[in-house]
Amino acid sequence: MDHFATPGYDKLELRTRSANVMGLLGLDHGGNTILSFGLNPDQVVKQFELGTASLDERLQAARACQEAGYPVRFRLDPLVAIDGWEEQYSQMIERALPTVVPEQVTLGSYHLLGNLSRVIAERFPESPLLGPKLERDGEGLRYPHELRRRLYEFVTAEIRRLNESVPISVCKETPRMWSELGTMIARGECSCHPQLA
Repeated sequence: MDHFATPGYDKLELRTRSANVMGLLGLDHGGNTILSFGLNPDQVVKQFELGTASLDERLQAARACQEAGYPVRFRLDPLVAIDGWEEQYSQMIERALPTVVPEQVTLGSYHLLGNLSRVIAERFPESPLLGPKLERDGEGLRYPHELRRRLYEFVTAEIRRLNESVPISVCKETPRMWSELGTMIARGECSCHPQLA
């Protein structure tokens, strides 16, 4: 990380669903190392993100990193359309945004690339992730377009209730989706491009 702390060098983005950040807090990062925390509601974490930190643990870790001067971002990716997803994501955002002020939020929806559906079926044959009707749209299999748009619009509106200015973008989406979301999302602002911060 010392390399990235030097002025003029590129930025480093670390993505995590962990809360194990103690080793980072005393390092000289020069503001050039970005910590991007993947967030999901408690139900999604417990059911699908096995072996990862809880939502509250991630938020406390993100706050500690922000207090140590790191740029902190949130990735709400994948958004999962579980039963009652509107309430679940609303509650998650109400817990997250008062805890940390992210410099950016990136949204992405549940999708399957390559042979992932076969791997899930072999390892977790009863998984509800295999139940929703998915369609081929752009890369891989995704939720139907209208469901994805509802997810993005709802979550964006919930974020805007608490933070009117944080840039919000979508990840791995189709040109049609970008067009339909219009000014709700920030063009060119994606956690995949940390140099844009």
